[in-house]
Amino acid sequence: MYGFQLNKNYTSNTTTDQIQSPVLVDELKTWLRLDSDDENDKLEMILKSATAQAIAYMQREILPRSFKLKLDRFPEQSNNLTGLNQIGVLKNWIDIPSKNLLSVESFTINGDAFNDYTLDLEGARINSDSFVYSENYVIDYTAGYTDIDAVPDAIKMGIILLSACIYEQTGECDASSILNKSGAKMLFNQFRTFSGGF
Repeated sequence: MYGFQLNKNYTSNTTTDQIQSPVLVDELKTWLRLDSDDENDKLEMILKSATAQAIAYMQREILPRSFKLKLDRFPEQSNNLTGLNQIGVLKNWIDIPSKNLLSVESFTINGDAFNDYTLDLEGARINSDSFVYSENYVIDYTAGYTDIDAVPDAIKMGIILLSACIYEQTGECDASSILNKSGAKMLFNQFRTFSGGF
């Protein structure tokens, strides 16, 4: 039985890849009008922090990272259309939580390779009419723009603005408002994605 997309109550999405910024230290130093190399390590940390905030806000990967998505129960439980009972509905798609999907390296169900699917790279979704009830879906995939040159200039500029704000207000940054205060939020909004459904 196929139905509406369900909430992800039993998933894990992990990576061991470190976040890399699409903005170089020298680019940030130019914006800040810094000539000395004394703070290069600090600036590198700030750029990574700003990039992490950008990823979290946009819900979109920037430079490529590899992930392992585990679905410990598929399908998951969801309210039926009356909202009275909990039912399992086998849907014919899986949303990849990390957007900018580049590729799927492997897909197994109960340890067996599964290849009967199509990829929607733009929508970061795996589609198939052959999904089965299982407690062990594992998907290895890569998400992000292909390289630094492919990252939109607006995202890079947002990271520069965010990094500059962090640098200039070290120790006084309010995480809840810095996206607005720096002007980065306005630049990131056009790339922000949302996941969800019924």
